[in-house]
Amino acid sequence: MNMREEQGVAQVLAVISGKGGTGKTSLCAGIASCLAMDGLRVLCIDLDVGLRNLDIALGMQDVAVLPFTALMRGEYSLQQATQHPTLASLFLLTAPVTEDPETIDADAFGRLLDAARDAFDWILLDAPAGVGALFRMATRYADEAAVVALADPASQRDAARAAELLLQEREIPARLIVNRAIPRLFARMHATVDDVMDGVGLPLLGVVPDDTAVTLAAAEGIEASLAGFTVVRHIWPTIRVATMQDVEKIESYFDRVDGVLAVGTGSVHDSCRLACARHDVPLCLFATAPSMDGFASYSAPIVNGNFKITYPAKCPEVIIGDTKILADAPAALKSAGFGDMISKYVALIDWQVSNLLTGESYCERVAALTRQAADQIFAMARSVTKRDEKTAAAIFESLLLTGIAMSFTKTSRPGSGTEHIMAHFWECMELLDGKTPNYHGEDVGVTTLMILQYYEKLAQLPQVTAHPEVCNWDEIYSIYGALAPDVRKLNTPDTITDGIDPRRIEACWPEIRQIVRSVPSYEACLAAMRQAGCKTTIQEVGKDPDFVRVSFRFHPYMRRRLSLKRVSHMLELPADLF
Repeated sequence: MNMREEQGVAQVLAVISGKGGTGKTSLCAGIASCLAMDGLRVLCIDLDVGLRNLDIALGMQDVAVLPFTALMRGEYSLQQATQHPTLASLFLLTAPVTEDPETIDADAFGRLLDAARDAFDWILLDAPAGVGALFRMATRYADEAAVVALADPASQRDAARAAELLLQEREIPARLIVNRAIPRLFARMHATVDDVMDGVGLPLLGVVPDDTAVTLAAAEGIEASLAGFTVVRHIWPTIRVATMQDVEKIESYFDRVDGVLAVGTGSVHDSCRLACARHDVPLCLFATAPSMDGFASYSAPIVNGNFKITYPAKCPEVIIGDTKILADAPAALKSAGFGDMISKYVALIDWQVSNLLTGESYCERVAALTRQAADQIFAMARSVTKRDEKTAAAIFESLLLTGIAMSFTKTSRPGSGTEHIMAHFWECMELLDGKTPNYHGEDVGVTTLMILQYYEKLAQLPQVTAHPEVCNWDEIYSIYGALAPDVRKLNTPDTITDGIDPRRIEACWPEIRQIVRSVPSYEACLAAMRQAGCKTTIQEVGKDPDFVRVSFRFHPYMRRRLSLKRVSHMLELPADLF
């Protein structure tokens, strides 16, 4: 008679490893599935806060799974644990995404396990790799442990350390699983499984041979997962801006495909989102870098005839972000994503000012969502460029939140203000000159700093005198050159400022000053961007000072969108303000 039958309660098995990449989660899922197929009631609990993957390993990524912390707080009951779609006796509680592992109440977790022991035959704890707080929590309550290791010396050393700490915590049975064993490798190393057992210091539970089919599937990546489907591919060797030609190329495949999987970031996704919107084609985005906020947006900036226009686009049905891939993205792309997020502070200023002066629709709840996302990433400046999965996940979440905010309004208002317009001006002018633009987030970060500095100087003015805007359209059109016809369409027969009473600006000036002061200062944003590895000067983004001065004055006319920068053209200002 085994312990479970003797005591009438579930056995708790902690599946642990000293480092990531050992296949621990896959083994946990396999053991759980085998027990369930034998008719036993099994509860799996993913303890890897922020990096949960057990739902994927179990094939449950498409069902709603409750986090175990929600049950600890009494928000749900054990009866509501998520049931596997095909294995009726297998249940899962997942890990929360954003909670701090150090703050999770171990005693409350113990009470949860006590209740679960009476309802299940087996409880499997998928502990996070390493020896942190949740490792200690898992080993505190487990009846036995399986330590997963590979055969290489580094993995053995990490597993040995985990085993040592495990036995220090509690004297519970612990055994070794050697995963992905390759006979040829053992022969080349002049080693045996016994040597691995000696290296880790644990008795052997089992050896799992390396499966070449799994290795091949991993190597082939996405296409392997699409076996049985007809795949039509389009590869961009390089793309910095999305053009209408790119959109039309994607559309040319639509007579042969039922959906689109867009792998990449930025311009790749923008091209696919517009193409799919124009033809109502299902879309899945696979993000390879946390570099932009348009993943969940209903708009896409596309260059059409050298003029960058924001088009209504498709919000994808599915968005995938693999935290390891995101963490391994080039540092420049992650810094660009940070610059794009910091720009939201300017966007929120412009949106509120427009609401105040014109009555443009404004939603504080949506604005708060964007502000939350910007604040979250702002606080992570020092770790942006690190190859850290939790940081990459948090940045990706912030970018998604901004896109969701824009999807609520069906405009880019929550995420784009005059700083984006100026960056678009730079990009369009460079395209006219045959130049390849920078990463969009790089330019946006620099323009954000310029605008913040300007707005703070405006906010120092205790009062202002305003007049109707007077524009020298001949001069404006000459600045835009070949883009002048597009600019003319946006500013005729009336302009965005024609309906603004100058007296309204003067009366609302105290509120405008408060709006400007509600966001982090120029100095604070500058410091954060430097910590995040962002480019912060016009020299670093390769811009000529004379060109920048022209762009600062004339960029607002390439969008029919009110900003505080455009409002400032109606004010009597000191000549040396900027």
